[in-house]
Amino acid sequence: MKFLISANVPKFRSVLGDESLQVSFCQDHSGLAAQINGPDAIDIWVCEKDEVTEELLEQWLGRDQDSPKALLVSDAKHIPELEKLLKDRVTEIQAVPKQENQSDSSWVVSTLQAGEMLYARGWARGALHHNENEPSADETVVLVGAGIMNLVTAEFLATRGFRVRIIDANPDPRTCKDWTRLGVTHGGFNARMFTYTEADSYNERSSSIYRHMRHVFRKTSLNGGRDRLDEYMDRAPELFKGVSLHADILRLYAKDVALDAATEVNRGLGSLMDEISQSELVREHPGFAAAARSNELAGALAVQGFTLGIHLFVGKLIDRIMELGGEFTWNCSVQRIRRNAAGEVTLLDSQLGPLQGNHFVISTGGLVHGVLGVWLQLPNLDPMIRNSIKIHRRGSLVEDINVTVSRNAQTNEEVLLLGGGYGYVGLDHPEEPGTLWPEGERKFCIRPFTCTGLGIFEDIGAAGGGHLLITGGNNTGGFAQAPAIARAVCRAIAGEHDPVQVLFHPHRSKLVSPVQYSKASL
Repeated sequence: MKFLISANVPKFRSVLGDESLQVSFCQDHSGLAAQINGPDAIDIWVCEKDEVTEELLEQWLGRDQDSPKALLVSDAKHIPELEKLLKDRVTEIQAVPKQENQSDSSWVVSTLQAGEMLYARGWARGALHHNENEPSADETVVLVGAGIMNLVTAEFLATRGFRVRIIDANPDPRTCKDWTRLGVTHGGFNARMFTYTEADSYNERSSSIYRHMRHVFRKTSLNGGRDRLDEYMDRAPELFKGVSLHADILRLYAKDVALDAATEVNRGLGSLMDEISQSELVREHPGFAAAARSNELAGALAVQGFTLGIHLFVGKLIDRIMELGGEFTWNCSVQRIRRNAAGEVTLLDSQLGPLQGNHFVISTGGLVHGVLGVWLQLPNLDPMIRNSIKIHRRGSLVEDINVTVSRNAQTNEEVLLLGGGYGYVGLDHPEEPGTLWPEGERKFCIRPFTCTGLGIFEDIGAAGGGHLLITGGNNTGGFAQAPAIARAVCRAIAGEHDPVQVLFHPHRSKLVSPVQYSKASL
């Protein structure tokens, strides 16, 4: 993403300093053509209006036509004139006026933020451009990491004729008895939840850049998640049999303000099934009466979604990948990436020797930055809970707790699996195994987070026109986002565009240095 600044250049320079890879300045408008036709295509143009001509627009819009374009102008009165010149060819156009008493630095940063959001929204909405040349079915894809992200990706690729080989540093989860030796997906308890908001950023309230972008990043579960999972259920229904699959989620809220906000969000997403008052909820679920009496329960929503036993599901998924010709290598750590003189990836070094393929997919798992989640298993006693639940208590140390209706695979008893958190641990993972509480069994898990809580997708060139793709950091939404990531991987290998490839790019926000941002009072 690159900005061209031809308006209020001194103000932008005073905040951003000299030109960078992400920002170009043009105070002398006679040089605009050279800037627009320079080595790097311009994605976002911050203009005054008078310097914009039809000829310059033709040149700008003709560069990198797969990328969305956004035009920012300081005065909204100029938008109609610019729209006539644009002829609906630009993705977004928006006024960014300076507010009364707003400092120059604050206005500059808010303008960059507006541009970034328009650019991200353009990718999320934009049409895909398909490569005319289909990838060879004989190509081999080496996937590092056997968590849910890579397993869904491997199945996606294998059904399309690719040879897949999955490498994991941990033991085979189907036979390993010590859960503390397993990774993000296979550790902890046997539960995952899918809802349309599982991809939300947990720190969005404190982030002036991302707090308005939830609708953009929810598209990973809206457009790429549920549709793909429904497709799985139709194409391979055996994957979902005997995995404690429970449809529809009950969302409980302690405060009216949170309940009202959630109602609006889920109605907008098309996931709202029913609004349930406090009295109705207590009548249907007497176990919540104490919470209602103490004013800790405002009401509930029934929303689309489901829960399942993730360990049972991935066991079936591994078996299916093997049936499709996929190979698994367990207890094998990958140590380094090898490149040729041109910087292209050639192979991966592992403790069992070199790993060669046409393409490589590395799913980082808990190695991005870890957060500690806690699990508690309790018996599901009469009157039994039939729907899995998400409990939201705004302002609490743990704001969200998932309560998954499940069946213990060892004892066959009906249980409730409670999961929540999350405390930052980085790479220092707990060493103590889970212990038994008198009322239930406790475990921990490590989930991968990024500093924004939003995922990673990076595409690095490999020899012979191949790709090395790095994915991960999907906070607690990895299961919900996995189908969208799988689709993005397949499209990257095929030379096609997918919104995830830009929305989750690790440098999507790298406009200026952290020091310069701090000067701008971010």
